[in-house]
Amino acid sequence: MHNTQLHRSFEKTLRQRLSNRWRFRLISRLLDLRRLLPGCALWLLAVGIAYAQQQSNGQSYGKAISKNSLQIELKASVNCSSNLIRLSDIATISGDVPASLGAIEAISVGPSPAIGESQYLDRRDIQRTLELRGIPTENIQWMGASVCKLNRAASDTRNDNSVITASATTNLSNTDSKPFTPAYLTPQTTVNAKRNVVQVILNYIQTTANESLPLQIEVELPLQVQQTLALRNNIVGVSGGHAPWTGSQQFEILFNSNGEKRTALIDATISLPPSVWAAVGPLPKGRIVSDEDLKEIVLSPSAKIPMEDCFIDRSQLIGQELRRAISTGQPIQRRDVGAPRIVLQNETIEIQVVAGAIVAQTSGKALESGGQDDVIQVEVAGNKKKLVARVIGPGQVEAIAAANTLR
Repeated sequence: MHNTQLHRSFEKTLRQRLSNRWRFRLISRLLDLRRLLPGCALWLLAVGIAYAQQQSNGQSYGKAISKNSLQIELKASVNCSSNLIRLSDIATISGDVPASLGAIEAISVGPSPAIGESQYLDRRDIQRTLELRGIPTENIQWMGASVCKLNRAASDTRNDNSVITASATTNLSNTDSKPFTPAYLTPQTTVNAKRNVVQVILNYIQTTANESLPLQIEVELPLQVQQTLALRNNIVGVSGGHAPWTGSQQFEILFNSNGEKRTALIDATISLPPSVWAAVGPLPKGRIVSDEDLKEIVLSPSAKIPMEDCFIDRSQLIGQELRRAISTGQPIQRRDVGAPRIVLQNETIEIQVVAGAIVAQTSGKALESGGQDDVIQVEVAGNKKKLVARVIGPGQVEAIAAANTLR
């Protein structure tokens, strides 16, 4: 009897403990749910707003496009130049919904075909695109062609340097990369590429003509190959051009690019530098230059002599006196010659001193040699006074000023 009462008391205590534990767990779960309620409410609110906006857009398009209020006239064939085709590119849109026409015309219908290829779009393709944008198609009046042919022409990389911007929805495999300017092209890269190509063409011409020709070469390089040609080791070979190797020429450059051999057509303008006059043999100082002393040569770039310092017109040299000795084949520069000397150093000369309307004459000595109109220094006989004078004739000078006044 006593054991039975103890057993019942134990069961009662156990049931109370289990009941308390269950209540504790239930209260904990309810508290956790209360924490989640704000997040759930925000999520439900966002879903409701998005649904309401979608319904509003659908209703606005539905109200805007009533029966036969939108007309789409599909073109039979179009030529596309961009990477993305919009509805306005392939069709003419009209109707009684001017507020919506701009948005409808700007709808993209897909990427353009690859360069040099074509593709076709029919009315069903366009209807599916419009339906995805929430535009009802049952009230659209279709006109024009039932199928539109899209043509994509190839571009000229040497003349088209414009950048085509690809949309995020463009199929990248159809993106034309040729018109893009290389991302890391710099002015120095262009200079290096042109220098390498000019040297290659010059070596090719000199080898072909078996003659060392001092040619001046100007080249035009396509942007897409300049980075590769800036490295001399990438250039493998060259061909093209024709004798006499001057004027407009076109050459084909063979080069390595990413492990492959490729070619590029290079337009070049080639000319001979102007010829100048040089000594036909050794000429001594003081010689009066004659026609037999001269020969015409092409000034080599290695001579490093400015063209303007040389004589292109032979008549300017004839009759001039050499101020220094000239070697065989050496170009004669303007500083090398002067007017023939008619007053010699230490020669007794006649000095005219002009003071207003009075002209006085005296004798003296030339301290320098000079030609007609050269300015030299002279010394007056007797008082040894030095003057600066201009040569006016053989053995005659005209005083300009005292020498010490010009120091």
